Amino acid sequence: MQSTTACTSGGSIKSDASTSLELQTLSVSSLPTMHDAPDDLYGPLLRGSGSAVLFGWWPRSRSWARAELVERTTRCLPAVRPRVDFVALPRLPEVEALWGCWSEAHGLVSEQAIWFHPRLEGPSASADPALEVCREVLAQMAGSFNVVFYPMYWLSAIAQEATNFNMPIVGDPEDHRLMPLNAAKAWLHPHIGARDSPCLRTVLSALGGRIRGPRGFVAFNVDELREALAQLRRECPAGTKFVLKPAAGSGGCGVVLDATEAHVDAFVFGSSGGSAILEEMVIGLDTPQSPTLYMIGDTPCGPLADQVLADDCSTNLGNRFPSMLQDEDLFSACVKASQEINKTWGMTSNWGLDFVLDKGGDAVIVDINMGRPNGNFAVRLWASLSEKPLTVFTGSWTVPVHGPSIESIFESLRAANILWNGDEGVIVYQHVPGCPSSYAIASARGADGVSQLQARLSKTMLDVNGVVLP
Repeated sequence: MQSTTACTSGGSIKSDASTSLELQTLSVSSLPTMHDAPDDLYGPLLRGSGSAVLFGWWPRSRSWARAELVERTTRCLPAVRPRVDFVALPRLPEVEALWGCWSEAHGLVSEQAIWFHPRLEGPSASADPALEVCREVLAQMAGSFNVVFYPMYWLSAIAQEATNFNMPIVGDPEDHRLMPLNAAKAWLHPHIGARDSPCLRTVLSALGGRIRGPRGFVAFNVDELREALAQLRRECPAGTKFVLKPAAGSGGCGVVLDATEAHVDAFVFGSSGGSAILEEMVIGLDTPQSPTLYMIGDTPCGPLADQVLADDCSTNLGNRFPSMLQDEDLFSACVKASQEINKTWGMTSNWGLDFVLDKGGDAVIVDINMGRPNGNFAVRLWASLSEKPLTVFTGSWTVPVHGPSIESIFESLRAANILWNGDEGVIVYQHVPGCPSSYAIASARGADGVSQLQARLSKTMLDVNGVVLP
């Protein structure tokens, strides 16, 4: 048999070019870049259901936009273990180029990419692209053993296809008994018309301590929003500001800070209904602290992280873990609150909570994230396999539509000696020209190592690639 060697910055991984798809699934212990680390997050994720994952992180069914398709499908790349896991990717030039750079730098082999037709607008478009892609991808995996399917969205039709192909599935179903997972943040508050309805407030009331939810209500129409505003003004201290947001929003979409009567009156619920949240705007410390906790079921994904905020205290510039707070009591309280919440929800896969520390130093839960893997979860999985504890910063930059190629970006990082080398460096796992694209900086030398790499990265991206980091 003819063998090939895939070169990586941390060594080489030997693979057999003619080996069948099934034989590419190897045990984690056989990989030279992996170790049997106590913080390995794949165990809690898989729960003994298999040793390899097929990541199918494509969007929901609708007329797919190219940028969304590229962004969704590639955000899982850090989680794909060399010669172990598989990833479903759209056959698009920018994704093929990214895969070529990523797989070479991180020791993945070609058989790990399962390519599908993108089904964008045009002759190849369809009414249900997510379902058709699911069938196409799972058909290519038919007969594989010891592999589980991890979709970004566990919808009933997707689950049925996995059953048809006898492929075990991990994650949490979108159709939860409480409410759809994409609207889970509405559970933070009671409905204004039924104030005794079960919600975060009632679940956490028995715990006491440093964790609470913000005062707020869920409303289903403008009249209820007006009632919620009036009620909150009676409940909250004078001068309290309020936040208005759609219950099914994500990534800050549709959020109104310091909401007024005019914002309430103008809120659009949409033709298909939906709900809105009106809640107190938590004013924190002079230096804002916004920790976040990722979970797999009842298991924390390592320590607290920090949401790195701009001077306006609302724009998220990135995510850093472990948190700079170094507060074990706070971490324990956040984990305890999460586990108490999960007694109601019963989540088994990735979910998380976002907090803001108020002026008294207590943690207020300002968001609950369920229904799909969190944005940095793949990087958490990747970091959990490091032989040394890593400090990691994740962020994004926007490359102009006609800006540098992913190949030139990788080459510039390599020339500047800041590409990931197994101990520290930069990983670039998205390239969506004209749109935010994700990267991560990791260092075994702690926060100082990350800061030094950040400065070198900013200079390289500006001087060589003409890209300004936020």
